[in-house]
Amino acid sequence: MLQSGRTDFDKLLRLTGDQLRLKITKALAHPKSRLVVSYGGALHNDLHPDGESAPYSFAPAVSAQVGGALVELDLYVPEYIGKDNPARKAAWYALAAKKKGLTLVERNPGSFVLLFPRKK
Repeated sequence: MLQSGRTDFDKLLRLTGDQLRLKITKALAHPKSRLVVSYGGALHNDLHPDGESAPYSFAPAVSAQVGGALVELDLYVPEYIGKDNPARKAAWYALAAKKKGLTLVERNPGSFVLLFPRKK
């Protein structure tokens, strides 16, 4: 992943997405598999990725493999969402940030955000 002493983030993100897709596909192929849960992923689990992050997401391919039964769930802790995080600009963030308690928001069909409550 190093190129001239620097991390090649494009290669790293592609490799991570590809490996997640391969592991999930292998788990789905197991004869006793009824449900596969993958934790982690950040942009790799985006069911509806934007053009820039599309090459890194396993979700569209896996969703097609399971007939659209894939559900994306992103977990957010408000205190960990930095000021420059794109999530702050998302329409769901302004709505969810006003609510108290655990908040589930559907961003797109099959794509959800779970926003944890702020610590006091």
